[in-house]
Amino acid sequence: MSLVWCLYGRQMIDVDDIYEKEIKEQGGYGSYVKSSLNRQAQAKGDTSFHVAITITGTVIPELPAKEIVIKRSYSTVKGIDTLQILVDGEETDLIKEELRDKEIAGEEMFIREFIMPIEIAKFFLFDAEKIVNLAENTSLEQRKKLSIAYSEILGIKKYEDIKGEIETLRDRLKQSSANPKDKQLLNTLKTEVENIEVEVDSANKEIVLLKETKAQLSYQSEQLRDKLVRAGNTVTEEGYQALKKEAKDTSDALELLQNDFRDSFEKIPFAIAGGRLLEVAQQVEDETSYKSAQQGQEQVDQRTDLVLTDLLSAERTLKEVLPASVHRFYHDTVKTLIKKHFFAETPDLPEDFKLLHDFSLSDT
Repeated sequence: MSLVWCLYGRQMIDVDDIYEKEIKEQGGYGSYVKSSLNRQAQAKGDTSFHVAITITGTVIPELPAKEIVIKRSYSTVKGIDTLQILVDGEETDLIKEELRDKEIAGEEMFIREFIMPIEIAKFFLFDAEKIVNLAENTSLEQRKKLSIAYSEILGIKKYEDIKGEIETLRDRLKQSSANPKDKQLLNTLKTEVENIEVEVDSANKEIVLLKETKAQLSYQSEQLRDKLVRAGNTVTEEGYQALKKEAKDTSDALELLQNDFRDSFEKIPFAIAGGRLLEVAQQVEDETSYKSAQQGQEQVDQRTDLVLTDLLSAERTLKEVLPASVHRFYHDTVKTLIKKHFFAETPDLPEDFKLLHDFSLSDT
């Protein structure tokens, strides 16, 4: 945390999500950094502290130096941090002025340009589990940040900068050869762009301030809520802490359940169509039973036909003629008795049953 804070200060939230989370939980950047003051030093009346990093062996063509010291200080009274960079023990105007950006001070730009770009800091300053999170990142914002980091590490950004400079030079050449009317229109558009950039810059600064205020108010709200709960309840401090832990565990469990629920999205259509699936399963089962009954009925008909044929042959040996009602009686009785004694397990075929699917055995 000391290294990250010394190098990037308020922008340390861009290095790792853990800093953003801790700063938010402690009520904003000011409260977070203020809490870093050593308690014994605070008891003695100290109101400021600093972290300094000394770098040797640097190779910066624009700034030859044997030693560079980066020192960031914080005053708990003023509530601001101060960044100072010493080159061989002295400050230099090259860092202060020439590297100054619209939104970033020269010292901050120097660190980003020549020491360690903030985009690749996450590859050097992270906890042991960070590499796993980087490998498993899925959000568009994380992939965008990683893309910028890869460009910095692989040196692609240098080529992009050269490309940008060539395009800017090309635009200037086009402007110099434009007619007076186009130049006038171009100047008007430039003025509008500059005004919009000023408005955007102002809006971005206001957003930063509002985020800081929001974090402070959220922290104060949390503190007041805790006080109200303790004041309005007879629960002990230990009990209250146990309840807070239970609430956190419940929240974590809810998050796991929500992840499981998201993983089940592809099964939801089957759950919605569950009734129809059951109807299909029942129909297929009934069709299987119907086919079995159909085969059994065919066997009953075959045996009945054989027996009736033999009876008809035996009847021809009689001298008297049997009436038609007797023939019908023999036919119905023989069919019933054969089914009763030989095919009792074969169910009767429903008259109105229809085959809808007619699946094969493997399909069933």
